Amino acid sequence: MKFDEILGTQTLILDGAMGTMVQNLALDDSAFGGPAFKMLTDLLIFSRPDDLEGIHLKYLQAGANLIETNTFGASPLRLAEFDFKDIDLTDIKAIPPELNLKESDYSAITWHLNVEGCRIARRAIDKYKASPDYDGRPLFVAGSIGPSNYVLSKTEADLKKAIWSQIVDNNKQQVLGLIEGGADVLLFETQQDILELKASLIGAQRAFEQTGKKVPIIAQVTVDNFSKMQIFNTDIHSAYVAVQGMGISAFGINCNTGPELMQKTVEKLSRLCHHPISIIPNAGQPVSEDGKTCYKLQPEEMADYVERFVKEFGVAIIGGCCGTTPDHIRALSNRLKGVVPERTLPANQVYVSGPQEAVALDSSQGLIRIGERLNVRGSKKVREGVERDDGIQMTTLEEVVEEQVKDLGIDIIDVCMDSNIVETEVVLPETIYALTSDFKGVMCLDSFSVEALESAIKTYPGRPIINSISLEEYKDGVSKLDAVLSQTAEHCPLYIALVNGPEGPGQTADEKYELAAEIVKQAGEKFNVTPDQIIIDVNAYPIGSESVEGLNFCAETLECLPRIKAIHPDLKTSIGVGNLTNGLSAKPYMRKVLTSVFLDEGRKAGLACAILNPHHYVPLESLPENDVAL
Repeated sequence: MKFDEILGTQTLILDGAMGTMVQNLALDDSAFGGPAFKMLTDLLIFSRPDDLEGIHLKYLQAGANLIETNTFGASPLRLAEFDFKDIDLTDIKAIPPELNLKESDYSAITWHLNVEGCRIARRAIDKYKASPDYDGRPLFVAGSIGPSNYVLSKTEADLKKAIWSQIVDNNKQQVLGLIEGGADVLLFETQQDILELKASLIGAQRAFEQTGKKVPIIAQVTVDNFSKMQIFNTDIHSAYVAVQGMGISAFGINCNTGPELMQKTVEKLSRLCHHPISIIPNAGQPVSEDGKTCYKLQPEEMADYVERFVKEFGVAIIGGCCGTTPDHIRALSNRLKGVVPERTLPANQVYVSGPQEAVALDSSQGLIRIGERLNVRGSKKVREGVERDDGIQMTTLEEVVEEQVKDLGIDIIDVCMDSNIVETEVVLPETIYALTSDFKGVMCLDSFSVEALESAIKTYPGRPIINSISLEEYKDGVSKLDAVLSQTAEHCPLYIALVNGPEGPGQTADEKYELAAEIVKQAGEKFNVTPDQIIIDVNAYPIGSESVEGLNFCAETLECLPRIKAIHPDLKTSIGVGNLTNGLSAKPYMRKVLTSVFLDEGRKAGLACAILNPHHYVPLESLPENDVAL
């Protein structure tokens, strides 16, 4: 049976640490090609394939279902840390004949390491299946993919920085080798930057497209005992939301801590994660003895913790990371072989996420507010901070963000850098990158330019909202919907969809409904974008600006809301309410009353979200009754 068919029907056991077992081999430097290469244990694929096969076999004999390839660092960016011209080949005897290790480029070395790494693991499985000890359980080769040692997200830490395309290509190259070698599943593990993981997953998709073969993916991040990815302070829920729609089969954590410090994270994932959960702890917390790092948690002690993870929280994949041995895996297998992981899946709820936290798009208790102030065209302060000859004044933009998020409690902010003075395609991603270094909310990426949106989403460490798509022509007979979704749908964001068509914006309730229905239809049929990813913006026009006698823009908008909501129960609606009272900028109190009353009526009719200036909206109960009635 295939991995996805088995997943969730029984507890699957991943093997234990490769590094620990390699250390136990006590190999000379020559096995790695010299002391400069001793940290690159992936090279044992070429120098000690039989020893690696023996390690895999020991884990199979201990009860593992999944055997990890020895390819954690076998990607071009990781390999580029080493100068292979200096490698000593004296004790490296299993180099493929077509590979010149001293002179080949890193892509070629990547290819062969991953191909051969899979083949070694497969030989171990075949040998075990042929032995009298084999019990008939499903066995799989898991292609191990570690982080690149570069980061994409903004940080002040002294870390190597990469760009999006580098990470995509880096992982595409590694996955091509793993596919050729016959990996049954890909294991992205020890991931520390959620933006890097997103790029890595898209790199895998590129490899799938090139080969015509698709392999299941397990995505694992590393968190501390507070459920945070440490470098960027990304909460585990935010990390999951960022990648849940990007083609993964399972999600979880590995490394950094022992099982004793993972319980909070396991419980949280059990409540919030719709995918099967993977938990791979170290053998306790590391301690130093005689200058060596040691892990002291004994096999049965580890099994006590992990058994609870499976039986109480429904964890589907377990195994061991640093410090674990075949004895640890045997203890897990003895406790959990044949146990079916069971848990109640969380209720359907749509989340978006930022670099640190996830936010539920839940309008059941109140309107979802999207702050509109970080907009070049809508804020004089922002415009003066952006349209400058000496570059963007980020401190000004940070003040606008802080006012909305920290002072006014806005969870989602709209970011629009459209300008005739600066190049939006450069400024929007630059702004996103700079402002997400310490940002607790979620961003709505807003631009008329498809190129700006495409670049911006590649700098955003989370699951954003994109503003906007529509059926109006973008260029050369291509709609804005087609243009935006073709470049961004693989990221699985949410979209604000304007009820605009080839003839312009919908004005009547009928026109708005028909455009909304067509948007939902085309997005699903062409790009597999589901209704729960779409927020229909029903358009707001200034009060009193109707050009057709008898037409009431407010009434038409309110009338269309329940009809649009009925297109699909997962569909949400929104309005950019600032346009409604554009003519009242000199009368701020009247503007606040009109905005607040309209949004209250809209919410009763099915409105879920509003893009607004937080200063222009208050709950009706805080306004005088006479003003509301008027």
